[in-house]
Amino acid sequence: MESQGSCLLLSGLFTDVTDTQPGAPTRRKSTTAGGVLLSPNEEMQLAREELDRRRKLRLQQVREQQRYLAVCVRKQVAGRRRQQESHLEQQLRQEWTQQQQQRQDTLSTQLTHTLNTLGHAHASAKENEPDWAGLVQKRAEQKERALQRPYALKEPESFMYTHRDSAAVLHTPP
Repeated sequence: MESQGSCLLLSGLFTDVTDTQPGAPTRRKSTTAGGVLLSPNEEMQLAREELDRRRKLRLQQVREQQRYLAVCVRKQVAGRRRQQESHLEQQLRQEWTQQQQQRQDTLSTQLTHTLNTLGHAHASAKENEPDWAGLVQKRAEQKERALQRPYALKEPESFMYTHRDSAAVLHTPP
């Protein structure tokens, strides 16, 4: 608004130019140019030229004033644009910071959860590990019961029972 105020101060400079004095007589005087009396046509021509000169001067003053006002408006628009850009930059920076904080919080939570569950897989694998001694004993009991059956066939000696990769597998020798 400061520039607008300074724009208004200059408006006093651009006033209509008049040669007449307040209180001057209004009756027509004959003009002389270098002591020579002018004819009415020459007087009208001089008056027209003076009027044209004043119009041109006023037009020039108005144009200067408009140029100055345009400069003031351009400065105000540029200032508002800079202010809006600054506000938008600040808003985007704040949103970006919030997004980064959310990502960091999410990753921190995931890291904490991962670190807490790190040993659980090994512990559950140990809990679910098969009881090899119990399996061997159970297999031996099954063999005994099978041999006690009257119709049971004797198992050939060529089969052997082995443990491989945590699972019992029947193999035939090559």
